[in-house]
Amino acid sequence: MLKDIDTSWNISKKESSFKVLANGDNFRVYYAIRNRVFFEKENLINSKFFYWLNVKVYMLILKFFAKKKKMKLLNQAIQDGLNNRLGRTL
Repeated sequence: MLKDIDTSWNISKKESSFKVLANGDNFRVYYAIRNRVFFEKENLINSKFFYWLNVKVYMLILKFFAKKKKMKLLNQAIQDGLNNRLGRTL
């Protein structure tokens, strides 16, 4: 049996995913978003239109929770994931 010694930073029953991203550590938020976007781009996207629509709506909602500096970080993570920039950035 495996036991996880570190709790997940991005899973919370008390906070929405928007608040978790808005208030999370920049390092973890950046890499989580960048890697997720890259994975989705390579493996999950069936319709670019609907993917972009989903990204835009998600980012619009995030604007209500995140400060301007965090939004800039999230946008950079998305761009890096889409452009295959996966080396250490932060």
